[in-house]
Amino acid sequence: RAGDIVTPHGLVLVMEPLNTRTNHPGVLMRTISEGYAVARGVNSPGVKVLADLYHEQIQSGDLIPTLDLCWSEIGYIQFGDNPGRKEPGTGEVNFGTIARWLKARDYQGVIGMEHGNSLAGRPGEEKLLAAYRAIDPA
Repeated sequence: RAGDIVTPHGLVLVMEPLNTRTNHPGVLMRTISEGYAVARGVNSPGVKVLADLYHEQIQSGDLIPTLDLCWSEIGYIQFGDNPGRKEPGTGEVNFGTIARWLKARDYQGVIGMEHGNSLAGRPGEEKLLAAYRAIDPA
């Protein structure tokens, strides 16, 4: 019903799967693939999946195959490295490869920076900018 309400207004609701291993025990939607199944079942342009790569890396890993499989229902992407949910380059996720994958699909949407900085103050902001420049030098 929510999709029917927002679609005529050009709005899109996104559902965010959350990991149950570190941050959100007991939530219903735990993976991007589960969100994809719900969005396909709803079959509305007003209901999509928020692909939070921090949560997906913890819960399932295998980020690019998951994004590829679920791409038609992804409405928004969030970056945050794991462990620690800090800027790209502070953990195990290869955001350079993900950025190239997104460019190859001509992704024009927003990438949310839902993470903290690994350093405080101006040094942290400078490290953050350098991290994003490193994953997408163009």
